[in-house]
Formats: sequence, structure tokens, C-alpha cells
Amino acid sequence: MKKGKLLKVIEKYLQKYAEPLAHNAIDIPGEYDFVAVIPAYDETSLFLQQPGFAQNGNNLVVLVVNAPEEGGDKGALIRTKLLLDGLSESMVSKWCSDTGLELFYNEEYGYSLLAVDCVSDGKRIPVKMGVGLARKIGADIAVNLIHYKKIRSPIIYSTDADVQIPDGYFSALADSYKDSAGYVYSFAHGVEEERLDLAMQLYELSLHYYVAGLEYAGSSYAFHTIGSCLAFDYQAYAHVRGFPRRAAGEDFYLLNKLAKVGNITSLSDPVIKVAGRGSERVPFGTGPAINKITQFDQPMMSYKFYNPVIFEYLRTFMQVMPKFFYNNNAAGLIPEVKSALKDIGFLNVVSKLRDHAKNEAQFLRSSIDWFDAFKTLKFIHYMRDNGFPSVLVSDLRCCDFVSDLIVRYPTLFEGE
Repeated sequence: MKKGKLLKVIEKYLQKYAEPLAHNAIDIPGEYDFVAVIPAYDETSLFLQQPGFAQNGNNLVVLVVNAPEEGGDKGALIRTKLLLDGLSESMVSKWCSDTGLELFYNEEYGYSLLAVDCVSDGKRIPVKMGVGLARKIGADIAVNLIHYKKIRSPIIYSTDADVQIPDGYFSALADSYKDSAGYVYSFAHGVEEERLDLAMQLYELSLHYYVAGLEYAGSSYAFHTIGSCLAFDYQAYAHVRGFPRRAAGEDFYLLNKLAKVGNITSLSDPVIKVAGRGSERVPFGTGPAINKITQFDQPMMSYKFYNPVIFEYLRTFMQVMPKFFYNNNAAGLIPEVKSALKDIGFLNVVSKLRDHAKNEAQFLRSSIDWFDAFKTLKFIHYMRDNGFPSVLVSDLRCCDFVSDLIVRYPTLFEGE
């Protein structure tokens, strides 16, 4: 996309789709090199004591301190208010507005922090919009600041309050991968309680197993979708209209959109360390998964993984997909796969995709955009529920794409 069109896309996004608070932030003083966005709910201020925020320049952290409008844990609300109120005790206030924005400087660790008040009465976030809206507010602020030259890097870094910022966090993208729309950092979970270790290993294995299965199948969506480990180009972010305002899954849906306008680059280094802990703050994800696994009497005999055969059939379909440009014949696909394709709508839309394509390559691109990460997940769930039930970790050893994971998680495969 040409520079003039990109500017129009960004201006349109800021005018029509950005959250109102994004416009209020333009008055903050100073210019910055990099910007990281963090939503914080029911967190202490310990995560702010990180020298990593000050790496590679004069950086800004946009901290969206948020809580749900109604319901929720009253204790969590109190603790979140304490986090916001406590910022003035550990940092120097440089600027504030009557819209709930305040700029601080952390003298001890050497970075600036823009606090966004979404926790005080009348400023909280609707329950159904949750962390998605919190991330969107922060990222929209970053887009505006980058657009008006207050932040030099065009990359917005998205993370969480339960991570350790590694060396090279900002510089990893400073000179490389400039053509990508999004980036996914490597990650590793750590647990403070030994009793959570097995649950954490099983859950982390399931994340890597799923991406490995997609990669084996030839999917264009074989990347992790973890909100604390993302970064993205601000122009691409504006082009896809930002984070969806959802209580969970906002990271999945943002990357799903970004993958349709550019590459998603998975980084092998540096590695972000994420806290492995139980939580009920979101309906699904790491916290709820850890809680669920720890409730099993025998986690190894209860926690299930997608049947590896499903990825074999997904692989076959991905190889057959280009042939649909010439006819609707799903030859070579088993009845269950045909039923799955019908159920998710592919067999109904394929004629339209073909009619709008000038050649096979264009048809394939349109088909991949349609058969995206969400449709792929629906395909996998249909196959799971119709003949290919999930399996135990012990059933994964013979998978062609699991050998690296067996080495990575040896204790889970001992005795197999």
C-alpha cells in the first residue's frame, strides 16, 4: 500500500474507530523511542520494577489500569485501585489530564509510564468487552502517538503484567522483520508453586502441540496467539481496525486479521517469561486452564489433546485446496472431512471464491483468507466431535510432528 493510502487508513482509523482516550493522549509531553501496552487488573506494582522497559532508548509504557463495570471480585477492584493510586508514590508525575490520563517517570528504572484510569467510578470497562477493550485503548493511544511523531518506532509492543521483559525485547524488532504485520515472541511459563508444575507443562505442551500440528498441516495460521507475547506494525493494526473489544480471545482475533494483510513472524529469541498461575479473570486462557487441570485427580489421565489424525486430514485438505479452483470435486477427502467443510461453509462459498479469482494463485489466496484461524479451529472441533475424539499425552508419541516436543517436555513422556 502506498504511503498516501496508508496515511488515509490511519487517519480514518483514528477518526472513526479509535477509542476516545486515544485523542486525549496526544498532549503528553516528550518524544519516545518505543512503546509497550499493558492492561492491568488485580495486579500489584511489582511488574513495573523492570529495567527491560528502559532498554534501547527513552521508552513509554501505556498502562491501562482497568476493572469491569459491574460484578467481579470486590477485593480485585480494591487492589486494582491501589495499583493506580500507588503509582504516584513510586514515580514522578510529569503531566495529567481531566480525562483519566497521567504521565509518570520511573526514576529508578528509567522509563516513562502513561497511566490510563479505567478503574475509577464511571470509567470502568463493560464486562463483555474486558481485556480486549483495555488492550485496544492502549494500542489506539500508541497509534495516535506514533502517527503524530511522538513515538519513533512504528511497532506497538503488547504484553501483560505477569511477564518478565527479557533483554533485547525492543531491539529484536528494531532492525529486522520490517515487512511483517505482526510478531510473536517465544515464551516460557514459570510457576511459583511446585504443585502447579505438571498442570503448567501439560497446558504449555498443548499450546506448542497445536501450533506444531498447524505447521505440519501447512496452515498459514501456525503461530501462537498470546496477548503478552505480541507486537505489531501500527499501520497494519489500523488497517484491520485494531483489537476486538472482547473479554477474551482478543489476541487470537487480532492476529487472525493481521495475517490477512501481512506476514506473522515468530521469533525464537528473546524468550518472554510468563507467570503460570491460576486465574478466573478471563473466561479462557492460561489461568482457567491451570485451574481446570489442577482439579483432576490424575491430570495425565484426564487432560486431552486434539487427535493427531485430525492434523493429517487437515494437511490433506490444504494440499487439495488449489484443485477446488477447477471444480467442486472433493476427491481424495474422506467423508468426515467433506462433512466438516460443509459444516463450516467452505463447500458453499468455494464457487464464489472461484468466480472472483483470475487464476489459481488468486483463488488460493482468497481461500486461505477465508479458511482462516477461526475456520481452522471450527474444522478441528467438528472433526473432534464427529469421529476423532481427543487423546491423552501418551497417545502423541507416534506423531510425526511431536518429536521436538518430546525432547522439550521429557517428564510428560517418561515411561511411554
